[in-house]
Order: sequence, then structure tokens, then C-alpha cells
Amino acid sequence: MKKKFLMASLILMMCSVSAYALPFIDIQLGAGYNGYFITNTDSDFNGYPLGFAAFGGVGYKFFPTLSVGAEYEFGQSWALDDLGSGQTLTLTEHLPKIYLKFNALNLLTVSALAGMDYQTPKADGNKGDSEAAFTMGGRVAFLFAYAQYLMVFNPDRVDSRVSIGAVFSK
Repeated sequence: MKKKFLMASLILMMCSVSAYALPFIDIQLGAGYNGYFITNTDSDFNGYPLGFAAFGGVGYKFFPTLSVGAEYEFGQSWALDDLGSGQTLTLTEHLPKIYLKFNALNLLTVSALAGMDYQTPKADGNKGDSEAAFTMGGRVAFLFAYAQYLMVFNPDRVDSRVSIGAVFSK
């Protein structure tokens, strides 16, 4: 796991350096708050409201304003004192995605996102069963701030994933 993370970090760093030398390369890096909200009406548990996420992506610019690419996002979210039980629940997510990005004057970017959400829940350190779900949504960035909304299509429900934070895009 550590080797994969280091390799992904090295690749993103090399791509970001080469993006300034190659004008047709598109990069985006960001990090911030992440919340995962469950829409299951049969349960009192409504999700993991506290968390962080970080993403990085590399793409190809077809025009100065339009690019397509791939990105990887990591998210970690917590639910503290779940329903008064004293348990801390943790959700770890790995999200490989593709994106289509429209960039207006390097001030405003709008991205359509689609990919997979690999989720692993934990309760007080005890690892649960991992599951994969299709995800799609969008991201809007203005200058250095972004807001992202993703719908996560689990087999039995559709959940919401919300992120806000800082972004660097070229």
C-alpha cells in the first residue's frame, strides 16, 4: 500500500513539473474537507460527517478551455460516538476517476467526474468488508477554492459525498 501511494505521488509530481514544459498537459491537485452521507431511510445512522480528501489528476488539453484526464482521490471520514454507542466509525475511500474539465480564463473550472469508489469501513479499528460502487458527480472551482458533489451508487442505496477545499489547476 505504501509503495503504491509513493509511486502515485512520484508520478503526479513528475507530471506536474512536466506540465509547465508541455502546454497540452492538464494537471489538478487539491485537498480539503470531505463528508460522506448515507441516504438509507431504514437506519438512524446518517453517515460520516467529519473527514478530509486529497486528489491529483493529469489530463490532455484539447483546446485551451477543454481537457480530459484521469485522477485519483483518497478520502478518510469519521463518525464519532455513533448513535450514543461510544464507537468511532471510520470510512476509508480510494476513488480512481476520469474527468472532463472546462476551464474559463483560469478563474472558473467546471469538471464532470465518473469512476469507482472503493470503500472500507472500520469500527473502533476493526476492519469491515470492502465494497466498490460506481460514482459520478461534478466539481466547480473558482480561483483556489473548490466544491465537489459525488453520488455513490451502492448496490442498495445512493449516497452523497461532499468536499470543499483548496485546488491548484493548470
